[in-house]
Amino acid sequence: MHAKVTATPAALELIAEIVAVHGPVLFH
Repeated sequence: MHAKVTATPAALELIAEIVAVHGPVLFH
């Protein structure tokens, strides 16, 4: 894991998938 994460399209897709599973609670 890197301290700084570049918001690449793949990363955004992963984040969207995480939000879909865990809900937006993790991302206020």
